[in-house]
Amino acid sequence: MKQLARRYCIWKNIDKDIENLVKSCKDCSSVKHSPAKAPLHHWDLPINNWDRIHIDYAGPFQGFHYLIVVDAKSRWVEIKVLQRSPNSEITIKLLNEIFATHGYPLVMVSDNASIFTNEEFKYFCCTNVIKQKFFAPGHPATNGLAERNVQILKDKLKLMTSENLPIPLKVQRILFRYRTTPLANGKSPAEMYLNRKL
Repeated sequence: MKQLARRYCIWKNIDKDIENLVKSCKDCSSVKHSPAKAPLHHWDLPINNWDRIHIDYAGPFQGFHYLIVVDAKSRWVEIKVLQRSPNSEITIKLLNEIFATHGYPLVMVSDNASIFTNEEFKYFCCTNVIKQKFFAPGHPATNGLAERNVQILKDKLKLMTSENLPIPLKVQRILFRYRTTPLANGKSPAEMYLNRKL
């Protein structure tokens, strides 16, 4: 939030003012989470964008399921909204839509849910030369990128409950804001993935 604000304005003690604003915000405090108890698994940074992606499902939440796909290098996020429970066939269809734009990754990290481990999904990965990596059961922090984005999505949707918009439109707005917000390195996912600001 601080880096995003500094892109548009600056004044003495801007960081402290932003911290105070966030602390006093009732909506912000309602979705605030305790810090992670265990350190996240350390993954090496991929050489290229889209070399390794992390995927996970969120939901059901507000009547929908959400397929979340995160590029490990740029932190670019794709979210697909489903009105029914996911299965391997639907997941493959949604991933093909994403891969038609971004290409196939070299590695795909997920939990070991049956959607990602059954023969149909293994065959999909094998025929598209995607190496599957699974994180240890009971240790979701190993897939921290996807897990963190699941929580971000849920928090942002909770904050938007007063907005009378369909869920897919809310998700589009969340994605735009996320993709244009600078990360710790000072660059947004859009700048790191597309080499430009949105």
